Amino acid sequence: MDTSNIPKAFWYSLSFCMVAGTLGLLMIAYRASSVSFEIANAKIELSSAIATTKEIKSNLEVENERLNVAKTALEQKLAALESENSPTSSKAKKVSPKNLEKHELLSGENPIIKKPVIPKDWFESLDAKINSAQQAIKK
Repeated sequence: MDTSNIPKAFWYSLSFCMVAGTLGLLMIAYRASSVSFEIANAKIELSSAIATTKEIKSNLEVENERLNVAKTALEQKLAALESENSPTSSKAKKVSPKNLEKHELLSGENPIIKKPVIPKDWFESLDAKINSAQQAIKK
């Protein structure tokens, strides 16, 4: 094959197209890598939010168990009060605040009834993580 008959404009055009194609592929690869970094950051944020959500869920389960125990104890105390104050009972008397103070679950401190396990700042930090993950996904 004789290349001497091919005009120089063809070779210049071919060289220009190869350079333009190479630059185009480089730009596509560069943008794809930055997109990959953004997706990786979003996945990290989402996995962190999921881990926090799981931790909150386990704390809510503990709180639920504590509330069920307190509910059972309160129901027992209420049943005792009702039986104590029933008309058929020999000890029937009118319920007054002084009588209610005798019962430990209805007044005073009890280890079963305590402040909540889950602090409010956990919910705020979870909201912040979810918002940052949503912003990372939108970019």
